Amino acid sequence: MALVPKISVVLPVFNRESLVALSVASILAQDFEDFELIIVNDGSTDGTLEVLGGFDDPRIRLVTMPTTCGNAIARNLGLNLARGEFIATMDSDDVALPERLGKQWRFLKAHPDVDFLGTNLFKIVSGQSFQQEHAADDAIIKARLLALTGVAMIHPTTMMRAEFLRKHGLRYPMVRTDVDHALWIEAMLRGARFAVLQDYLLCYYRHEGNLTAESGPDHAGHQRRKTPMRARLLGLFFP
Repeated sequence: MALVPKISVVLPVFNRESLVALSVASILAQDFEDFELIIVNDGSTDGTLEVLGGFDDPRIRLVTMPTTCGNAIARNLGLNLARGEFIATMDSDDVALPERLGKQWRFLKAHPDVDFLGTNLFKIVSGQSFQQEHAADDAIIKARLLALTGVAMIHPTTMMRAEFLRKHGLRYPMVRTDVDHALWIEAMLRGARFAVLQDYLLCYYRHEGNLTAESGPDHAGHQRRKTPMRARLLGLFFP
């Protein structure tokens, strides 16, 4: 790996001792090797830190927060530490296919007008796998952001231009719900262009432990907290 890696992968984790090893291993097994993996342990209270300590790879940068601060702060700490030209997001309960980073890096190098790039994915629910496709076009992606669901892009498939974030001072907004959509809205306001690779490059696991799980105990509150973001988006499209 070069002194300054081409890609920084940011992976926040909180109490995922049974799942995080697969996620980390899937990044370390990428066929594109010039990256750093920034793991932000958000004050986990289970055996997550011990699991992470079992990896011995110089590309890993492990940071442990003294207390749990939440998803947005953990991701922003990762962004602040990132040194790569591109920043890839990753979740601690998903698995990246081996060609993910390489294919996204090559696309962004060939398309300098694109600032945020997602991919298609395999959605895993109760052990069954479904192909989940997303539109590739910038305009359709932005229109689908109105729904504030997974119909536009899925966050752990995203790769972003670090320069765009720096130029506009962008970080994940301090919201409890949909920090990914909150960031994308702010990026859209500043002229970001979006695209989605049509390759299937992530296994995206849905379960009760997801922060936004449909079957989770706070799903109703999660939906209510989307209202201010929806109002802001509607104002952009229909002033």
